[in-house]
Amino acid sequence: TNVSSILRDSCRFGDHFFTEDPRKTYKWSSNIWSAIEEGRALIGMTEMQAQLSWGKPDRINTTTTGTLKHEQWVYKYRGYLYFENGILTSIQD
Repeated sequence: TNVSSILRDSCRFGDHFFTEDPRKTYKWSSNIWSAIEEGRALIGMTEMQAQLSWGKPDRINTTTTGTLKHEQWVYKYRGYLYFENGILTSIQD
């Protein structure tokens, strides 16, 4: 394209869009795919599934205690998602 290499390298198409059907790549249940399509988060989702559903969080707060990694994903106008070792454990809206 006619975009400068600086912009082209900082915002890659593949970082924002799938180049192949994600249903073929990720063999998730129909329940997970329905939630993603409807913009709903479900307890037990992975971080990737939650991000496909709610989008990229505005901020992530991380706490590590022993072997557990806790994350709070902050969505300015939507609420909070809480993860423990990469799995969604709580939703606050």
